[in-house]
Amino acid sequence: SDWSSDVCSSDLQAALAALRAVNTGSVDLPTALSQHRDRLKDARDRALTGEIVTGTLRWRAALDHVIAHISGRPLSDINPEIVDILRLSLYQILYLTRVPASAVVDDAVNLAREVERPSATGFVNAVLRSTLRQRNRLPLPTPPTTPTDHAAALAYLSITLSHPAWLVERWLARVGFDATERWLRFNNSTPSPTLRAN
Repeated sequence: SDWSSDVCSSDLQAALAALRAVNTGSVDLPTALSQHRDRLKDARDRALTGEIVTGTLRWRAALDHVIAHISGRPLSDINPEIVDILRLSLYQILYLTRVPASAVVDDAVNLAREVERPSATGFVNAVLRSTLRQRNRLPLPTPPTTPTDHAAALAYLSITLSHPAWLVERWLARVGFDATERWLRFNNSTPSPTLRAN
C-alpha cells in the first residue's frame, strides 16, 4: 500500500471495519473478512488485512494489557473504536514486519481522524510511540520464577501468551506449566500453507 500524510491505507481501513464488526458481535470473523477484505483489489492487501484482523484477535489479551499499561487508563475509559485502532496498530508493530512502524503510526492517527475522533489523534500517537520506545521491554507478565507460583503462571500464560484464563486453568491442572506453555505457543503460531491433492 502507498501511504500519505492524510490518507489511511485501504487495507487498514478494511481491517478496522472487520475488527469492529467482530468486536461488536454483529458478524463472525469469516463473514467480517468476507464483507470487508474482499472489496480490496490487490491480493496482497487482502492477505495483509486478513493477517492483521486474525492476529489482532489472537493476541488481544496481550495487546489490551499493553494498551492499558502504557496509556495509564482502563480500556473501558477509551472509546471502543480507538481501542480497536490501537489493537490492530500494536499488532503490526509487535508481531509483523511488513509495514514500517512509522507508517503504522501515521495510519493509526489518520484512522482516528477518519472515524471522527480527531481529539484522540494525539493519544493514539503517544501510545504507539511509547510502545515503540519500550518494544524490547514490554510491560507483560513474565514466566513464574517458581513452579508453585500459580498466580504468576496464570498471568503469564493468559495475558502474555493471550489465551482465556479458564482454558489456561484447565490445561495447567491437566498437563502442567511446561506442556501448557508449549501448547499455547503452538496454538498462537500462524499455520504454514498446506497443499492437498484432490
